[in-house]
Amino acid sequence: MATSRTLYNNAFMEDSNTAYPPPLPPKPIRYRKRSVVQPMLFALVALALCGMVVEACFIYRLYSKHPQRGAADGLMLWDDQGENILHEMKYKDGVLTIQQEGYYFVYSKIYFVLTHDISLEHSVIRTSMYYSKEMVLLMSREYQSKSAKNVRTNSYLGGMFHLLKGDTIFVRVNNARVILSTSAENYFGAYMV
Repeated sequence: MATSRTLYNNAFMEDSNTAYPPPLPPKPIRYRKRSVVQPMLFALVALALCGMVVEACFIYRLYSKHPQRGAADGLMLWDDQGENILHEMKYKDGVLTIQQEGYYFVYSKIYFVLTHDISLEHSVIRTSMYYSKEMVLLMSREYQSKSAKNVRTNSYLGGMFHLLKGDTIFVRVNNARVILSTSAENYFGAYMV
């Protein structure tokens, strides 16, 4: 008997998706804890914005108009009929107005009598359209003790300042009733250096 040999092919199985890795399982949903950083950043940004608003208010007040001075605020009035020189300045109601920008020597002297327990403040004030408040350029304070009686003395102020066109300067005293009113003893002025 002849045996017939039949050749059978070996059976192989091929997976067609072997070139790609198997898909990943879905990620579990994680709930994040709220961090402290985000509310902290929000608070800092809000604080910075509030600071900018406050600064804007301060700048507005700085450049807003200052109310007019009243007659009872100690402003000294000067006699403008005598020998005076108003070169590059205007005088009106106790106030000198600068007409040309530059450096000026500003001076003032008052003569007064101090009785016991009375003080005197003598100051030269500047106003400017660039500042909303008055600026004290020069100031002197005198005080008489109880032991002394009717002491006659004076207060002289002088200094050099850069003044702008349109600036005004004037003298203010807190107690005008102690001032001895003689034109030779009380004066106020400025000249360009």
